[in-house]
Amino acid sequence: MHLINGLKMREIAGQKVLMPVGEAVKYLRRTLVLNDEGAFFISLMTGEFTSENLIQAGLRKYDVSEDVLRKDVEDFLEKLINFGFVITDGFACGKTDITVSEMLKNPIMSTETQGKRRVD
Repeated sequence: MHLINGLKMREIAGQKVLMPVGEAVKYLRRTLVLNDEGAFFISLMTGEFTSENLIQAGLRKYDVSEDVLRKDVEDFLEKLINFGFVITDGFACGKTDITVSEMLKNPIMSTETQGKRRVD
C-alpha cells in the first residue's frame, strides 16, 4: 500500500496536518490533523509500506507492547484508507461523510501509544 500522490505533511498553527496539494485536491478535499505519533508513521510512508513495517519501526521508537501498537497501527491505517489517503491493491476509497470536527475529536493513535517514546 502507499499514500496517494499529492499528499504533504505541513505544520499549520502548531498542528501537523496531512493535506492534498496540486492535482490531489480534485479528488481529496479534506485534511487530517495528526498527533506526534501519527506524524511519525506518516513520515515512514514514503513509498510502498506494510503495516508490519510500521509496527516494527514503532516498536523501536515507542515503549508500548506489540499488541497495543499493532491495534493502533491497524486502526490508523483503517482511518487513512477510509479517508482516501492510502491506496491498497491499486484502489483508493474513502468516506465522504467524515467532517474535520469528527477527525479532531477522534485521535488517530490510542492514548496508550501517545507519548510513550522509547528512551533507549
